Amino acid sequence: YGSSTVYDPDTKSMVVIAPPGKDTPAKTWIYSVDSETWKTAQTNAPAGGCSASGYFDYDTAAKCCVLFTTRAQPAFWTYDVMANEWAPIEATGDVPAGGATVGYYDPERDVLVHYNSKDVYVCRIRKTMKKETP
Repeated sequence: YGSSTVYDPDTKSMVVIAPPGKDTPAKTWIYSVDSETWKTAQTNAPAGGCSASGYFDYDTAAKCCVLFTTRAQPAFWTYDVMANEWAPIEATGDVPAGGATVGYYDPERDVLVHYNSKDVYVCRIRKTMKKETP
């Protein structure tokens, strides 16, 4: 109920995440478009999404799925289909307020756009994911 879905064009996969329930952990499933098969990727994922409390998008520059959820802290997470890994993102700058949210990834501007019914925020996930080493 309330699961979120995103398409990863690099792996030709649909990623489906479910929110944690009262007695159940968050789950991650993968549907392969090429093989037309489902697999359970994670039965106890560190983050789960719900369409009523966040959004799930694919960032073509960072090459990862991006989750924003009001049900976990931190609120931003990335998911790498090939590595089957969730990683938290600690956003810097003005952090979006809670409440009803929608968001989308804009590939032309390489930004994740977040709207919370009164404010608009943008974030470049690739720059946030890792700090450049000298």
